[in-house]
This record gives sequence, structure tokens and C-alpha cells, in this order.
Amino acid sequence: MADFEIFGLCLGAALIGIAVFWVLKRHLLKMRCTAQVVGTVIGTDDDYRAGDGFFTTNYYVEFRYSVDGVEYVKNPRVSGRQCSKMKDGQEITVFYDPSKPKRCYVKEIKFRIGLTISFIIIGACCIWTVYETMQL
Repeated sequence: MADFEIFGLCLGAALIGIAVFWVLKRHLLKMRCTAQVVGTVIGTDDDYRAGDGFFTTNYYVEFRYSVDGVEYVKNPRVSGRQCSKMKDGQEITVFYDPSKPKRCYVKEIKFRIGLTISFIIIGACCIWTVYETMQL
């Protein structure tokens, strides 16, 4: 087996593994976070970085929620489209883990399914290319 074939298999398996990890992580989070509370968006931010010819913008939505008198503040990274939909003072639905209220997810922030599907497709193409090369 040639080096490029090993690389292709490893790359494909890694991309599919990352995508599966993201899906399982989100699924487990949804299973654990069964209680809900109303939270409030307290800010949105974009972090623009330029370097080495690549321009990257990361979008964040900061929100807070209270459980049993304890206030929690989170600042997850979101897509630009989702960030533009969130406004300061907006009420959101926060699902949290009753045994660990710090662990939560927001109903209004959607899972990045497009990126996950892209990783699966690219990974499968890498593996398929190696398979086809080995058949010749």
C-alpha cells in the first residue's frame, strides 16, 4: 500500500470520525439537558482575524440564564446567519442538565449540519478514491 493510499484512508477516517463525534456530542447533550428555562441574549460579537492570506470571522452570541438563583453566562460560537438573527435583550429557550446546570444548549442556535455533512462526504470520497485506486 502506497503512502498516498494510507494518507487518504487516514484522512477519510478522521473526517468521518470528527463528524460522528459532533453528532454524538450534540445527541448526548440533548439527552442530558431535559430541563428548560428562559434565557436572555446579552450580546453578539464577531472576531475578525486575518493572517497568511486567509480571512476568518468567528461569530459569538453571549447569553445568560438562571437556575435555582445561580446565574450562568455562556458565549458559544455560532454561524454568521444565526448571529445576525440574535438581538440584545432577546429571550431564548435554554435547555440545561438538571444535575449540572452549567451544561446547556439553546433551542434557537441550530446545529451546524452543513459542515458535518461536508466532512462525511469528503471523508467518504477520500476512502472511495483509495478503494478505486487499489482496484486498478
